[in-house]
Amino acid sequence: GYYAKKASGILENLSPEALKKAGISLASTLDELMDADIIDELKSAEELKDGAFEETKAAYNVPENTLRLLLESGIKITPDNLSAANEIFQNRGKAFRDIKNIHEKISKALTEGEGDDETGLISLPNIDDIISGPLLSFTDSGSAQSAFEAFSENVSMFIEQAMQAPGTDHLDIKSLSLCAKQMSVMSFLGRNESYELPAVIDGYLTSVSVTFRHDASRQAGAQVSILTASKSSIKASIYIKDDRISLTAASDDKELKEKIERKLDGFTGKILDETGKAADINIIQTDSIPFAGNASGAETEGSRKEGSPGELYNLAKLFIEELSSL
Repeated sequence: GYYAKKASGILENLSPEALKKAGISLASTLDELMDADIIDELKSAEELKDGAFEETKAAYNVPENTLRLLLESGIKITPDNLSAANEIFQNRGKAFRDIKNIHEKISKALTEGEGDDETGLISLPNIDDIISGPLLSFTDSGSAQSAFEAFSENVSMFIEQAMQAPGTDHLDIKSLSLCAKQMSVMSFLGRNESYELPAVIDGYLTSVSVTFRHDASRQAGAQVSILTASKSSIKASIYIKDDRISLTAASDDKELKEKIERKLDGFTGKILDETGKAADINIIQTDSIPFAGNASGAETEGSRKEGSPGELYNLAKLFIEELSSL
């Protein structure tokens, strides 16, 4: 059938040594193949021949940039991880909104006396404090990763409690299960300086993507990507070079671009106060901008081996906070 052909297409592009190493054979099913740890072999197959990469992408209908990001981050290529990654990037912030909505349902049920001692829910955690944690600590690589790990652990504990809590139904359980898988993928991404931060932008809880790149040169860069409630995009490229900060912000929506212009009026002064550095700010209308610190958008050798400057983290944090009320 269809999936057998897809599995065959991937397997044919792997060497006998790779098959043996991964514990699979030419007769393996697609699910068996995806459950096997073949990340390194997929990378090699991609370098030698695009067949394995393309077949994997097509089999699970995964966008190329999503699959490449998973491979770069060392995330195991499995059906669960692929579906979780798709949900993260195609439905920005939905996991965070689902968690908050389910928290509110459980809170209401407990208030109305539906709970009992068997649930273990003597008191609910403050979900707003949990959600705001990662951005508040986004000041350097170590603090950001520690905060996101704590956030992930707190969310995981809440999910475990919520699975048996009053006020939830089978659809909530299904959503929580997917949220748990997404949190696992997000944690892996964060270790590689590619963050999905919960943030409220103009009253809408969403996921803000922040990715860092740096190389052996003096230039380091960050890219911020936001999807608003109206599905308009905001992107920003931030980099530091020769003690000067450059920030290019863009939106695909003219009205939103004008709002950003008004909001960032005077932002250079805030940057100067926070960093002691002068800043150049440019705001344009477009749906894409080159990656900060690398005009080609491609990573350079060694670009992910060391933590990015704390100052760059703080600049991304300041920018996101500035746009919290457009």
